[in-house]
Amino acid sequence: KKGGEGILKDMDGYDFGRSSSIALGLAQSVLLHMGGTSGAIYNIFFTAAQTSLASAVEEEESCKYAHFVRAFKAGVDAIQKYGGAGVGDRTLVDALHPFAHSLDGGLSGKSEIKQNLEQALLRAEQSAERTKSMTEAILGRSSYVPEDALKGNADPGAVVACKWIAGFVSAL
Repeated sequence: KKGGEGILKDMDGYDFGRSSSIALGLAQSVLLHMGGTSGAIYNIFFTAAQTSLASAVEEEESCKYAHFVRAFKAGVDAIQKYGGAGVGDRTLVDALHPFAHSLDGGLSGKSEIKQNLEQALLRAEQSAERTKSMTEAILGRSSYVPEDALKGNADPGAVVACKWIAGFVSAL
């Protein structure tokens, strides 16, 4: 909640002329407002996305869906590199990774892209739902929770990741 509120507060200062600048603004906002490990993790995500977008747009005049796909994957890869989590570790990666790897950067039609985003979101939500059966957590907030309490409860980081992705997809 704090991250979203902080982004809304900071948006007036974002440079909406370049996609990489938006990602940079998001990176700074989540670091400043989210706090805790989640703020740092999402800062890593958006910073890697910003770097990817900046280099992609230098090659072409405008940001295309393929650039967004590469940027999202770069963000997830950075989280996995610096945080060490993978799919099945009961973390936000359980939602972000399947979303990222379900995206098809070769699409160009608006309806095709929207459908691809919706399908990718469904895969992310299904993966987050699977965390309910995971009772062993070595990373993330769940690693501090007794195994008995994990059973039947989805990982909060994966659930929240699905929520903000769903908001993004519905806004398009």
